Amino acid sequence: VGRLHTPHGTVETPGFVVVGTNGAVKFVDHHAADAAGMELMFSNTLHLEVHPGPAAVEAAGGLHKFIGRESRPLITDSGGFQIFSFAHRGQRAMPGAEEAKEDGENGGASLKSSRPFPARHKYEVAAASSSRDGPPPPPRVRVSEDGASFRSYRDGRMLHLSPESTVRSQKALGADIIIPLDDLPGASTAAAPLEESV
Repeated sequence: VGRLHTPHGTVETPGFVVVGTNGAVKFVDHHAADAAGMELMFSNTLHLEVHPGPAAVEAAGGLHKFIGRESRPLITDSGGFQIFSFAHRGQRAMPGAEEAKEDGENGGASLKSSRPFPARHKYEVAAASSSRDGPPPPPRVRVSEDGASFRSYRDGRMLHLSPESTVRSQKALGADIIIPLDDLPGASTAAAPLEESV
């Protein structure tokens, strides 16, 4: 239908965008993915922020060079969905999904995570392990007009993601296409709050 022209190549649309959360597609090397026609790869800013960090990636020459994908485009996200996911860990996967039916009810599929318990709750584990002998950890996510503060699932340190910092991080990563921090209103959100969100 159309073409996206980027500094690292052209992307035909519509097209399949492969997710390489931390800059790598699991079980597939970039050469095989390129040979299969993978034009655009998606990487997750929040996970790259947690480790190794945008400064380390930038010092290594940017994400393209860091992961060895120098001739094809990359897209990065804002981290907004991960913030929502961290805040609602163990609950339904999507905002407003509380109306969804459980497995087997009227043929509806469950939106609950199917991952095993330890993987699904690694965020709480990191927070709890960092404060065993001290006061209880703060809430997993604090959201304000300035952004969201959350505890790293890797080492328990507090991180802050704002609309400005997520764009700075994505620029440091060197993505061809960046996505600004977004708001995730629920599926059943009334018109006025939905309009305000947009």
